[in-house]
Amino acid sequence: MLFLADYWRPLCRFAVRWGRLDLLDAEDVAATTLEAILRNDLLARWTTDRRARLRTLLCSVVRRILADEARRSSRRRRRIREYVEQADSDLQLTVQNGEPISTDEADAFYQAWAEELLQSAVESLLEDYHREGRGNYFRVFYGRVCENLPVRTIAESLQLKETDVDNYFRQARSRLESRLSDLVRWQVLRYSPPDQSTAEFDHEWSRLGEFLKRNGGLEDSLRSSYAGFNVEAVREREASSMTAILKRVRTQIQDDSTDAEGSQS
Repeated sequence: MLFLADYWRPLCRFAVRWGRLDLLDAEDVAATTLEAILRNDLLARWTTDRRARLRTLLCSVVRRILADEARRSSRRRRRIREYVEQADSDLQLTVQNGEPISTDEADAFYQAWAEELLQSAVESLLEDYHREGRGNYFRVFYGRVCENLPVRTIAESLQLKETDVDNYFRQARSRLESRLSDLVRWQVLRYSPPDQSTAEFDHEWSRLGEFLKRNGGLEDSLRSSYAGFNVEAVREREASSMTAILKRVRTQIQDDSTDAEGSQS
């Protein structure tokens, strides 16, 4: 379930932007991708050979789904198996010849993943400050970054001194950076062997820093992560989508088992 939670929103975001889909169609693509991964144990197979990155595997599956308009037809289940076989072939090509996906596709998928990481860090920051009874710290940060409000406007709205607004913002920004580091480390620990986790974290943290720098810094990157993507709509349906995916996968596995037993008898 952690795997679904980690990658559901990045997959939706990637499908919206790269596939130029509306949100409902993007969720369908994300669901098909995750069903394919779970039903065919592709994550377990990737775990035995980690020379290719997990994002490469996911991007490879979803780009094939985006390219195939026939995914809505009655051949859907057969096509899912083909997506996985092709993605598995891509994994072997990655090991032998490098990335099987274009640089643009890889960068777009990384952007979707990084933007969701940023927003997860902001949500975590909100929960922390409200739990501590220091909601104004978050309101200052959100007003400065997400609403792009001047310091004076925020100070007047919250009845704070402008110097307090500056101090609150600096503290909240520093705390957000620490939470980003925590989130990257947690994901690395979930998807990397223990003996490689330190090197993998250093790589991922360095790449995230390069991404933020290339996109104007933390504040600009966070603002753009909310642009052109209905974040709230995805979050509202996330739990039900995860449940539906798992239910369909279980049903399909049971059906395949029944068919196999019937053919043997």
